Amino acid sequence: MGTVAAELLANRVLWAALLAWFLAQIIKLPLNYMMHHEWDWGLLLSAGGMPSSHSALVTARLWPWACRKGSTRRRSPWPSWWR
Repeated sequence: MGTVAAELLANRVLWAALLAWFLAQIIKLPLNYMMHHEWDWGLLLSAGGMPSSHSALVTARLWPWACRKGSTRRRSPWPSWWR
């Protein structure tokens, strides 16, 4: 079990995706304040909206794969059972 935790902590792609998600969630606060002139702390845990934390997470996760494999190949990042 210790090696699984160590691998997760050393996974730079995972950390980049989580950081992108976190930053997208944080950015929602000042954007909402500029538009509505009130702080809505519930946005930190909300889904959807702009910027989209889901889109940030998926993009940050797939970007290293696309850089390594190339975007012109006909390979898919999804496992065969997903297709």
